[in-house]
Amino acid sequence: MFRIIFAISLLLCCSAKVLKICQLIDKNAKGLPTHLGSLRVALDDVEREINRTFTFQIVHKLYDSTSLDAVRKMKICNEEGVVAFIGSLGVNWGPEAVYAGVLNLPIINSDFQYKMQKEDALNRPTLVNMRPSLIKLSSSIFAIAKSFGWRSFSIVVDKGDDFSTVVEEIRTLSRFMEVSINEVIYISGIYSTESKNYTFEKSKQLHKRYKDVVKSSSEKTRIWVVFGSSNIKRFLTALDESGLNSDGGYAVIGVDKEPYDPNSYRIKKQARHIYKSVVLLLHRHPLYTKEVDRFILKSQNISSGEPYSVRTFKSENIALMRATFKVDGYQLYDGAKLLGRGLVRQEEITNSTNGTAIIKRLTGSTFTSIQGYEMSIDELGEVMPNYTVLAFTKKNKNVLQQAGSFYYKRGNVSDVEFSIENQIVWAGGRVPISDPKCGFKGEKCQFETNWLLLSSLLGVSLLLLVGLIFAIRHYRYEQALGKLMWKIHQKDLIFLDSNGTPISKDSRKQSKMSYTNDDCLLDATEEEEESVEDFTKLLNDTNQNIKGDSKKFFCKVASYRSHIVAIKEIYAYKDLEITRNFKKRMHELKHLQDDNLNRFIGVCLDIPRKVLLVSAYSQRGSLRNVLDDSDINFDDLFKCNLVSDLIKGMIYLHDSEIGAHGNLKSTNCLIDSRWILRITDFSLDSFKSSHQPRTSSASRDYSFLDQLSEEDAVKLFWTPPEVLSCPTLRNSQKVDSYAFGIILHEIHSKLWPFESYNLHSQEIIRQIMENNLKPDLTFYDDKPLPNCVKLCMEDCWSDISYERPDFKTIYNKLKPLRKGLKSNFYDNMISLMENHANNLENIVACRTRELTEEKKRSEALLLRMLPRSVAEQLKRTNEVLPEQYSCVTIFFSDIVGFTRMASRHTPMEIVHILNDLYSSFDSVIGEFDVYKVETIGDAYMVVSGLPERNGDNHAAEIASMALKLLQAFNSCSLHERKNWDEILQLRIGIHSGPAAAGVVGHRMPRYCLFGDTVNVASRMESNGLPMKIHMSEDCSTLLDKLGGYEITKRGPISIKGKGEMTTYFLEGEMEWRKKMKSKRNVRRLSSTSVLNNIPDKQLLAPSPGSNKRKRPQSCRRFLSDSEERRKLENIDLNSKFDLKKNNDTMVTNGVNGDYDNFIDVKPITTSTSFSNPLSSNENEKYPV
Repeated sequence: MFRIIFAISLLLCCSAKVLKICQLIDKNAKGLPTHLGSLRVALDDVEREINRTFTFQIVHKLYDSTSLDAVRKMKICNEEGVVAFIGSLGVNWGPEAVYAGVLNLPIINSDFQYKMQKEDALNRPTLVNMRPSLIKLSSSIFAIAKSFGWRSFSIVVDKGDDFSTVVEEIRTLSRFMEVSINEVIYISGIYSTESKNYTFEKSKQLHKRYKDVVKSSSEKTRIWVVFGSSNIKRFLTALDESGLNSDGGYAVIGVDKEPYDPNSYRIKKQARHIYKSVVLLLHRHPLYTKEVDRFILKSQNISSGEPYSVRTFKSENIALMRATFKVDGYQLYDGAKLLGRGLVRQEEITNSTNGTAIIKRLTGSTFTSIQGYEMSIDELGEVMPNYTVLAFTKKNKNVLQQAGSFYYKRGNVSDVEFSIENQIVWAGGRVPISDPKCGFKGEKCQFETNWLLLSSLLGVSLLLLVGLIFAIRHYRYEQALGKLMWKIHQKDLIFLDSNGTPISKDSRKQSKMSYTNDDCLLDATEEEEESVEDFTKLLNDTNQNIKGDSKKFFCKVASYRSHIVAIKEIYAYKDLEITRNFKKRMHELKHLQDDNLNRFIGVCLDIPRKVLLVSAYSQRGSLRNVLDDSDINFDDLFKCNLVSDLIKGMIYLHDSEIGAHGNLKSTNCLIDSRWILRITDFSLDSFKSSHQPRTSSASRDYSFLDQLSEEDAVKLFWTPPEVLSCPTLRNSQKVDSYAFGIILHEIHSKLWPFESYNLHSQEIIRQIMENNLKPDLTFYDDKPLPNCVKLCMEDCWSDISYERPDFKTIYNKLKPLRKGLKSNFYDNMISLMENHANNLENIVACRTRELTEEKKRSEALLLRMLPRSVAEQLKRTNEVLPEQYSCVTIFFSDIVGFTRMASRHTPMEIVHILNDLYSSFDSVIGEFDVYKVETIGDAYMVVSGLPERNGDNHAAEIASMALKLLQAFNSCSLHERKNWDEILQLRIGIHSGPAAAGVVGHRMPRYCLFGDTVNVASRMESNGLPMKIHMSEDCSTLLDKLGGYEITKRGPISIKGKGEMTTYFLEGEMEWRKKMKSKRNVRRLSSTSVLNNIPDKQLLAPSPGSNKRKRPQSCRRFLSDSEERRKLENIDLNSKFDLKKNNDTMVTNGVNGDYDNFIDVKPITTSTSFSNPLSSNENEKYPV
């Protein structure tokens, strides 16, 4: 197979067209470059792209650094049939490019930096220069100066360096860039570090030269452009030693021709401060990826082999490999790849090489470099520069990082912009300026102090500052109003039922689509209406849960941001308009903070014509709920604390911007978990525009009373007469004083307002309006009303509203109530908690007695469901170990033709028949030492000999029981049922043998039997005859041994799964056996267990604590709706019998034969131990 593949590949290679490329290499260079292999890597990549339809062959030619020799080698290559040239050309490479143009072959220069002129492009039409010339640095330098606002700078350059050509170009461009050159400073070549004459002995002279340059030029300039990496470092050192680097008034643009390497610019900690005044301009470094690393390794490997044999740097550290690889290698790769693609495309078009056409396609094009950047070639055939700027930025103040990028417009290098991407950190904290405002020596500025102008400016500044402060405050206030922090979306509210479980909305949501001729568009309006309908349905479900019997929550509740909140509905006859005044009032409510005010959370306005007020939920409900609870003991301390909290809350509310409550009543006073009273539902007048107003006049109008329901009339008990006549007067502090008097009466009497008058609610309202009816002050059972309280109530109920006291006056009037009480709030709370603890002890004692009774009932019920020994073991260890029994007798019976019978009658008729039949069976088996395992359909299974062993008597017990059951079946009244024409016949099978028994599973545990004995007993029943007791030979042998039974041999029959077996019929029992059995039954029944003393109805009756009833007086006080009470009421009485902390109910079908009463306990799930009793195959009912 490998040979075939190799042959095919060889055939394809041989059929592909070969394109020869001449690589020109300067043999006199200082060592051959280590990147020469990049050419082969690029051409291999091109071959893979074109599926090797063309192959490239490289012709290597070495020349002696002269153009003449290079042209001579190019001529040789042309004779050999090359189609393109590529390589590192010399300084004067014009003849080579001209010769390539004459041959009309493309030539790629990948190394030398040269200034391309327009006339060069015309004379060299087939040339592309892959390395930007240094002359293009000039435009980038001007772009940096322009971005920082520098209008002048000086230049420091090494004399005779390559950068000297850049200086001339900068001078030329400065005429058009509106940037002046202060001076050009040449560092003498004899001192340059690149000079051959440089020695370490002259290092001090060179350093002094740089200091002199800094000193002399600093008087003329603030910005320097320094070329060359060694010059940059020495110039910055001299600048720092001169003290000009500390204040940030000077800056240096450092220009380097080498590409940026992150590892090369890690500045040492002690030298970082000198680089805070410099921005470095240099080529970008490649974006190192796995593809770039693969390219570097492959290029180095090829360069070290034939024909180059260059000594390359190899290391397992890829970072070192990246650092040593020159940028020339990337440029050679890019140029070779562009050349290869151009040659292939030209061959595909014209089947010939046209260098001018290839280069024309490349000029003005954009390509993706191996370095990871998008690069372009200008109209002169030269690659556009890819410079970057390094500086200390705010992202990292310790490492030089990229601060910005250059953007060339329309491919023109002279039209370039510099964009700052990361903010630069300068030495003085600001960008240096190129030209000081007052000149370099201060000659431009001469100040004369004008005190009048200065004072005027100061005064205007203060006025502006004050105005600005007020403007900012107003702006922030308007911003806060506009944010609608009080508005709550319906999606944020998760309604809870009475058990605290979220009410989920119907997930069956059908997307309604509105169709047009062009497209199928979703009708957002219909979706929104559906969302509102779902939300309204959830709200109604919450209302129904609150109206139920559960008292976990006292109002409509929801979960909002993981907190339980109270929901209050306000119905409206029209949608509410969100005006600025409304926003202002909601903002005020949102920011009300007081210990005695219930926290306002927000408003939900998503339901049409309905407003939902969302506020903090108080666990103990309203003050009215607490007053109605007979378990709470209202002593003087408790009353005083409630009244004090109410007065404090109202004082704070009246002093706030809200001004008044307007709807104060005991149902609007909430009690939290710490027994602190908090006022809620204040400022409901904000929603008055959404209510249907009731017209009012000066004369009293009673017509609205006929429209009031009983519930609505009760809500008006706290309303003074003048408000009943004119509802617009509601928002008044005097109205709150009247309502406080009613609440004070409720706290001291624990009665509803006007309860003692025994009048209808509507009539009470009428009497208030006509006669100013007041609550009865004499209706007190415990002790007389304190005089100060009585006087305060009468003052609050004054007919003249302005004579009613305010809450500060009320506070002083009720000071006698606090006489004798501890002034410390925490002492009062401790006393309150002590009384609370004493009442808790009484209630715990009552609940303990109830728990003990319930425990006895649960144990009795468990013994009805499992054998006593199994139940005791289950209670002790929470598990029952399986047990092997050497010999037991198993009884099976079913009704002949039950499947046919079940198909002809209704399920309820079948249930009634089986219930009557097996109820009579259950009464019979109580006379014998047997255990009823279970009933499934018409099958009835009984066993004897387990769980209590009885020797060999198990066979006799089952035999006698079978005869008795057959007799009971014949005598029962099932055959005489109305509308029942079926003849019922019983089929019985018994067998004796070994078996295992145990409780299976933790969920719905059952006491089950296992073993072949169960199978054989089932076969005895299925192969028996109607109204006959069919038994095996093993059972017959035991009965013969015991004696007293009449047995008839049936003979051998075929049994499924067992082959032929000899079986017998049990015909009856002898008289002496019956008499012996009767005596034993009398002895056993005389020693029945305690379970027979508990009636079935009482066993299955509900727990005494499950229904509401009156508790003893000692259990009533101070516990209603508290956390402790709910914890006590939720005690799991069956927790003792949980299997391995599993909360599932233990139910089994088994009933102990010792108990004469059958308990109809139905299992939670249907057992799967046996097949369906209604199966058509009656012989396959009991598989193992």
